[in-house]
Amino acid sequence: MEIDDELAQFLECPGSLIVATVGADGLPDAARAWGLRVLPDRTRIPVQLDADCDVAIANIDARRSVAVTVTDMYTMRSVQAKGTGSGVEAASP
Repeated sequence: MEIDDELAQFLECPGSLIVATVGADGLPDAARAWGLRVLPDRTRIPVQLDADCDVAIANIDARRSVAVTVTDMYTMRSVQAKGTGSGVEAASP
């Protein structure tokens, strides 16, 4: 699904970000994310995780199921995007 301008603006808002993943063993994991951006192709949304989120990072790098929930803390509006991890790379400045 392509992300339209309104949704992209909301996803990139300064809100609460939770990343949920599923391991090969079927066990869920949840971690806080610290940043999100919508890529120009409007189909991918990389998130920034702490380096110590070992389980989430391993699941994303193994291209397992991922759900990202974004909540605007002022309005309590939430959106959840679901998909598959597409690998891990170090954050850039």
